[in-house]
Amino acid sequence: MQELVLELLNTQAAQTIIIAGLIYLFGKLTIKVPSIKVFYDKYKGEMARIVKLVEVEIPDNTNNKSLHRLDLALQYVIQLIETKENRKLSDAEVLEVRSAISEVHLEVQASGGLNKKA
Repeated sequence: MQELVLELLNTQAAQTIIIAGLIYLFGKLTIKVPSIKVFYDKYKGEMARIVKLVEVEIPDNTNNKSLHRLDLALQYVIQLIETKENRKLSDAEVLEVRSAISEVHLEVQASGGLNKKA
């Protein structure tokens, strides 16, 4: 009996069903967790504007232009958030902001917003 169960679990169909079930359960769990992207949700519009401005401000022929643009955008966004929130951001929050800037940059780039001048 045990061998029969193991043989059934080793089939591709059973493994597909198990993986699909795990993905479904994981999806249900993540939906119940509140958004951890507080700064992304709250300042997305300003981040998009800053990303566009930084693209124009740093010329294309600059060495490591992507790194410079990310760093400058990060500085601007941190300054904006600290001013609006009236407090200094923690290291974890700075990492969250950096991740949010990357997401916003990808969205602006995908929408063709970086091709237009700010």
